Amino acid sequence: QLHSMSQIQIYHLAPISRSTRVTWLIEELDPHIREKFVIKSYDIRKLQDLRNSDEFGKISPLRRFPVLVDGEFILTEGVAINNYILRTVASGSSLLPKDPKDLAVCESVNAFIVGHLDELVAKGLRERFLLPKDKRTRTS
Repeated sequence: QLHSMSQIQIYHLAPISRSTRVTWLIEELDPHIREKFVIKSYDIRKLQDLRNSDEFGKISPLRRFPVLVDGEFILTEGVAINNYILRTVASGSSLLPKDPKDLAVCESVNAFIVGHLDELVAKGLRERFLLPKDKRTRTS
């Protein structure tokens, strides 16, 4: 068994952010696997305060979300966290393809999302939740 016996902690921003892909994966896992996780959500509107806190700096030296803490092991970046979860705690899950070609397609889709779509989503979230209404390009 590659992971610790204690619960795995996931730190993520709420209500929605890039880290949601990790909580979404956990929701898709079998209930007996889900119970191995403790999800700690932080309000995206308080991001700067959190990033400046010493406590958060200890678990995320780059002060980024999401963060997985599995015993002494700390991992950041959503795709890496999801791959870790699927290859350790949920290694029997059908969510990670076994066939190398299917796995390559899955990794290609992840790379496209991270490389092309994430920044657009992040920009919209920053504007919606972090900028004052008078500074937003859209009013909704």
